[in-house]
This record gives sequence, C-alpha cells and structure tokens, in this order.
Amino acid sequence: MKKSISEKPIAEQVRVRIEKMDAGSILLVRDFLDLGSQETITRILSRLTQKAVIYRVQRGVYHLPRISVLLGKPVPPDPAQVAAALARRIGGEIIPSPAEAANQLSLTTQVPAKNIFQTNSGKTRRVQVGNQIIELRRVSARHFPKSRAETESIDKTQAIIQGLRFVGEGNITPEIIDKVRGELNERQKAVLSRSLGDTPAWMHLALRLISRKDKD
Repeated sequence: MKKSISEKPIAEQVRVRIEKMDAGSILLVRDFLDLGSQETITRILSRLTQKAVIYRVQRGVYHLPRISVLLGKPVPPDPAQVAAALARRIGGEIIPSPAEAANQLSLTTQVPAKNIFQTNSGKTRRVQVGNQIIELRRVSARHFPKSRAETESIDKTQAIIQGLRFVGEGNITPEIIDKVRGELNERQKAVLSRSLGDTPAWMHLALRLISRKDKD
C-alpha cells in the first residue's frame, strides 16, 4: 500500500529524529506520537524495520542498532536499555537488581547469570530479545525515589542502595564504605542522605558514613 501524501512529511520527521539518536538507542512508538497518530507512526516504523534501519524488539519497541566494526553486524541491544524502555512504555521505571548493582560497583566479582531488573510498573514478566532473556520483577514502590528531579544522582544512589542490599546486613565493612563513598560526588552524597527514609534501618549507619561531607 502506498503512503498517503499527508504521511510523507511525518515519515521524514521520524527519519530525521532517528538519525539524531545515538546508535544502540531503544525507541518506543510513543516517542513519536507528537508527530502523528499511533497507527501512522507504527506503519512508518514498520517500514524502517523492513529496510533494516531499525529492528523490532517487541510490539511498539524498536532498536536502532550499533554496527560492530569487527564483525560488520548489528550489536544486540543493551538489556538495561530494553528493560527501561519496557517499563517506560507503561509509565514505570527500573532499578538494577541487588546482584547487578553490586557487580557494577565492584562489590562482588560475581557476574549475574540473568538480566534481572526491578520495576514499579506492570506485572513481573520475562521477554526474549534475540538470545537474551530479560526479566522485570515488580517490587514495592518504596524501592524507588519519590522525585526524579536529579535523575543522574538518583540513579547512582539507587545503585548503591541496591548494591548494599546484596552485601547484606552485618557484612558492610569499612573497606566497602570507603569504596562506595569514592563513587560519589557531593551532590550525589546529598541525594543519598535524603534517601535514608526509604531504606532498611540496618543500612542507615553505612549510608550516613558514605554520604557524609568531605572535610575542607
């Protein structure tokens, strides 16, 4: 079926917007609804998929691939980006699982065997992306910050809280406190300090030590 004349400028705007995105980005149909109806955007993205400009991950979710210089083939999408997009599609957020956060912070040498993320939206679910299984586990909203005003700082502090959950009560050593403290700037320490009310009591002393201000 040929494109209607009125759809051509929308298709061009979608194409230009995608060209400005970083390779490896995850796209949602909803990201383009300011340009046209859901039906129109879905058709346009479907045509770009047929041309291998983007790849379909799931219904309404697409991947703008990064091409491997070595292999000359598309690199699979990053599981964290896919999980974040799946949660965002229904108005939610994700945080790394305790095991993933601990690995990111080098608090453990164990590499998580599964791509597990915690979310505050929808039901616990698994999705397959290529040969990867991504699991989104629904957890209590108390695990998530109440404000996203300082997104980067909040994401960092949430990773630290999750990492300490993995380490566990009674296992947080001075060495771990010093290591985690070195990951934060002063703004992130302030955000972490304000997060104490959303964390278990056994973690409070460690978080106070981690978030204390540097002496002048």
